[in-house]
Amino acid sequence: MSQGYWLPTEPGYGATALGVPPTPPGKKRGRVVRIGIVAALVVGVAACLVIGFWGSMTSAPDDDPIAAGDCAKVWGTTSDADLEKVDCVDPQANYRVAVRVDNATDACPSGDYAYYQRAGLDGYRLCLTLNAAEGECFEDLPGSISRKADCALGKYRAGKIVRGTTDRMTCGTDTTAEWALVYSTPERLTICMRKL
Repeated sequence: MSQGYWLPTEPGYGATALGVPPTPPGKKRGRVVRIGIVAALVVGVAACLVIGFWGSMTSAPDDDPIAAGDCAKVWGTTSDADLEKVDCVDPQANYRVAVRVDNATDACPSGDYAYYQRAGLDGYRLCLTLNAAEGECFEDLPGSISRKADCALGKYRAGKIVRGTTDRMTCGTDTTAEWALVYSTPERLTICMRKL
């Protein structure tokens, strides 16, 4: 009779049903702890990414909610302007949005529009009219950002404002009428500006 190996029917320390010794208890525990730490790190990193993404989404501005008919405060320079939506009666509301073109490469309608442009995939162009009432004064007309100002020597006063026409001659041939600003949209409008 030959001698062979006896395989126990119940696995225990030192042998298994297949005759392969199991991992000693101390090593199994260390392995579980390492797996637990790695799993906790993965879950923690994933949670941080989700919270960070959610936080950035909830704090992002509403894709520039300014639209045609809204007024804006525009400041800076013509090559580096900033724009903020404000109430039309705000003393700093120097422009009104006549048209919003959701493609920044399209042109404004015919007229003396200033424009504010935002480039990129979500780019747009705002075609702006001067937000003027008769008697209000501005500085730096035209070709630069026109800001409302106190009426003083060297400033420009909005004289008559004629609705329904873009005829510059409605401002007259008076030499004190420095500029006639005409706009075709959203309504035909002529603003007669005079230098003080």
